[in-house]
Amino acid sequence: MDKEIEKLEKKLRKYARLERIFQKNDIILAKDPFVKHMVKDIVGDLPITFTSEEEKATKIVLPWTTDDENNTFLHTVFNKKKIVEDKKLVKLFLPLTDKETVILAKKHNLKFEPMTKDTSVEKITDAMKKSFPDIPQTLRKSIEKIKKLAK
Repeated sequence: MDKEIEKLEKKLRKYARLERIFQKNDIILAKDPFVKHMVKDIVGDLPITFTSEEEKATKIVLPWTTDDENNTFLHTVFNKKKIVEDKKLVKLFLPLTDKETVILAKKHNLKFEPMTKDTSVEKITDAMKKSFPDIPQTLRKSIEKIKKLAK
């Protein structure tokens, strides 16, 4: 179990490092206790400040997972809506699924409650997972590429 936790934490740190989601002197709004705990764990001794006021924050950190990203993107596409990205928002758990994030939260003795998903989209992604277990991560990577092309 500890090897699995190490793997999940390593995945989060790698994502944070490669995407440069936290930088020196960031002012961070993290309402969720688990999110705040993980931000502190990830940034280490990098000088950042936490705030409770959205207006002062340079980054708003969300407990957003691969499952949230996939569901929201597919819902947007299926309903022919515009894809909107806010550079101020940080999707902290993007490299992890809901299930992995729940496991990580339990290990840190904190609670993680997955966000509500569009059930029609969830049925589609669940059906794809049965044939292709790696589909959540593959789909997320494809979504990232599509978003970069759409800019």
